[in-house]
Amino acid sequence: MDTLVRFGSGAEQYTFNQANLISLRDNFRDLVQQATRLPGLSGGVNEYGTGPSPRAIGNVQAVFWLLADENLTPGQQAAQIEALKSDVARMSSFGVKRLYKQPSDASEEERYCEASISSISYTETASEQPHARLRMQVNWQVTNPRWYAQGTEAPAWGDGTVWGAGLAWGGTAPVYNISGTSTDVTVTTSGNAETFPRIIIQCGAAQTAENIRIQRIVNGSAVDQVRYAGVLGNNDRLVINTRANTVLKNGISHYTSDYTYNNAGWFRLQPGANTIKVLLENSGDACDVEFRYYEAYT
Repeated sequence: MDTLVRFGSGAEQYTFNQANLISLRDNFRDLVQQATRLPGLSGGVNEYGTGPSPRAIGNVQAVFWLLADENLTPGQQAAQIEALKSDVARMSSFGVKRLYKQPSDASEEERYCEASISSISYTETASEQPHARLRMQVNWQVTNPRWYAQGTEAPAWGDGTVWGAGLAWGGTAPVYNISGTSTDVTVTTSGNAETFPRIIIQCGAAQTAENIRIQRIVNGSAVDQVRYAGVLGNNDRLVINTRANTVLKNGISHYTSDYTYNNAGWFRLQPGANTIKVLLENSGDACDVEFRYYEAYT
């Protein structure tokens, strides 16, 4: 089974004893349906049309044992359990941090979600000898209900990623060389849920790119599109972060009328192969494009 590894990082970190985990569950596959009854007719209308319904606010629940050293006296065990309880309770002051789990396949990399403590509870039952062992239950709220793996993004210093875990700190996103008025590329994700990329568009010193449109194509139609109507050139770098809803040009905020999008989600990548079309204004235009994303799982 999947096991929890740690919550938080640095001075605000709790590390779980994976051997003591009793159960782990989440509700990341729960959807919020919205249907409206029609007067005089059976059934109703799905307010989300034919698309998927949005996900419910996430909850992760872990139940685990706190175990005292069996070689200690009962009084010493009680003191040890009290210290372990206090350490668990300390998580309630962490705020929103990364909660990491290890998939049951040990060869897979850790996954994480952004979580905050909802509740920490326990019941001291005499028959379970609470001075020697205590069953704890912890619940986390997860406003973005997905588990993430590194994907093509680069880890950030202090985000809780373990040094030496084999991840590429500079990132491993392929660079797509775009030229002419239309270029098709395929971006393939390995997760089982949609993920929102950070799109990096860069021109070399001898390149220019005007009226850049990046589209995700499904059945011949553009279902997502982001557009920069200005001109990039002379080593300009435009970063469209669809997770944070920010636009930076050469490191400076550039969320202006030059930038537009077709839907509130800006741009998403679905599980598997995504057909991407990059459109430029002129036949001589050229730039490089990267898609940096986390693999998303539910």
